[in-house]
Amino acid sequence: MSFGGGIDSTAMLIEMVKRNTKPDLILFSDVGAEKPGTYKHTDFMNNWLIANNFPQITKVFRVDKNGNRLTLEQDCLEKNCLPSIAYGYKKCSLKFKAQPQEKHVNNLQSARDFWSGGGGR
Repeated sequence: MSFGGGIDSTAMLIEMVKRNTKPDLILFSDVGAEKPGTYKHTDFMNNWLIANNFPQITKVFRVDKNGNRLTLEQDCLEKNCLPSIAYGYKKCSLKFKAQPQEKHVNNLQSARDFWSGGGGR
């Protein structure tokens, strides 16, 4: 599951713990520019999940071809523009949140085994 650090994903995790429905993986895409409270809450939730015998939150990041971390702020400064949401688009969310999660999952052997065994995507 994707944990964004907000109300919806927090509520979903609380309900999953309540129902003892463990996800295989909990991902947090760190764009490198979240509010300090989001990082603090993510750490709090991670400790809470561990205490409830649930998987830890795995942080993922956008990286370049050499493995260097890229941030949304860096991208905006290099392009001399605001994040795409300022113009009514969601390209930054795809680039800095969805794609790192997808890349992480695509590289998990357990996911590959599931898909090769006929599991849906």
